Amino acid sequence: MQEQWQDQAMALAGVFQAAALVERLAKTGAVPNENLKTTVGSLFEFDPDNVEVVFGGSPDYRFGLSVGINTLKDIFDSKRRSARFADLVGCVVGLIHLARQLRKNRDMQDGVGRRLREIHGRLTAAGGLLAASDDAVIAAVATCYQETLSTLKFRIQVRGDARYLRDPEIAQKIRAVLLAGVRAAMLWHQIGGRRWHLPVFRKRILRALCDIS
Repeated sequence: MQEQWQDQAMALAGVFQAAALVERLAKTGAVPNENLKTTVGSLFEFDPDNVEVVFGGSPDYRFGLSVGINTLKDIFDSKRRSARFADLVGCVVGLIHLARQLRKNRDMQDGVGRRLREIHGRLTAAGGLLAASDDAVIAAVATCYQETLSTLKFRIQVRGDARYLRDPEIAQKIRAVLLAGVRAAMLWHQIGGRRWHLPVFRKRILRALCDIS
């Protein structure tokens, strides 16, 4: 049972990391490359043996998921709800909602999966010369998001500095990270995570986070 909570905590950290990276990109224009690589790279783990593999395997996930783990701890540790988390939590809720919509749309699921496998094929063909955080990969993943999830009625509203939001490269990174966040939210749901768990099992999730970090 504890292992299940740890898996759920790891997947949830993936969702929160995506939201945190989106917020940082929108407000500062920059994020740690290792965290970006881990988040976008999780999209290309199609048949993982476990949740750790999705985020780089053990012990690498502790570094690659550090932003998500620490962000989740900060929020769950807070004695009172802080306004500084409002945009981030709003993004998390949006990612979970988009994941639910994607689960209901089998055709779109198949389309996203097919596109990601094509992008992964290019990564493989490059013989390791391309990383998940490279511009060409980010651009391809961003296009995948734009032509699939962005066509749904519900859209995540990203708030930030207009200078960064209008920058094409930053906008592509935001879209790529949003797609990875939706994937993490789907994974979280697949292994038993539910939105109502967040307020109800807050302490249990926090303990699991401490175990995996």
